[in-house]
Amino acid sequence: MASFNFPSFIIGLLLGMIIMLILVWIAYYTRIFLFTYCPTQMKICSANDYFNNPGDALANGANINDILFLNDKNQMFYKRVPKSSDCVPSSNQTVHVIFPQYCSFSGEGISGATGKAIQYNSPIYDVENEPNAKTLHDCVPVPDIYVNEGIPLLKWDTNPLTV
Repeated sequence: MASFNFPSFIIGLLLGMIIMLILVWIAYYTRIFLFTYCPTQMKICSANDYFNNPGDALANGANINDILFLNDKNQMFYKRVPKSSDCVPSSNQTVHVIFPQYCSFSGEGISGATGKAIQYNSPIYDVENEPNAKTLHDCVPVPDIYVNEGIPLLKWDTNPLTV
């Protein structure tokens, strides 16, 4: 009668584990058995995988200096932020913000008055201590008696507003 040989048992156990690991690896990379429905690549992010509003991105930890910038024509751009890391972002996620949330207006008797859009993506701005200003795009006001010049401000409130 043969006796139990502990070193042979350990060697057999290790060889069995290596063979099982190789079989699982082959099954995974050929996408058979349990791995039939596993994706072969990370998915490309779709529109729903991004914060499409700068306020939502800021509320979820983004830094305003990383997501908003002005070009040489004083147009504001927003670099969209992915909501999670389970997808691969597309190469260019920079979006032109036609109606920034804050603008600085100048005109007849006012200089550097801050105006805030009355709602998201609105061309109407509530200017402090002045009548509302209406803009065409990029804080360019519709000429009126009070306001004749405007530039976007790199400023945005979080959604929902935090104190």
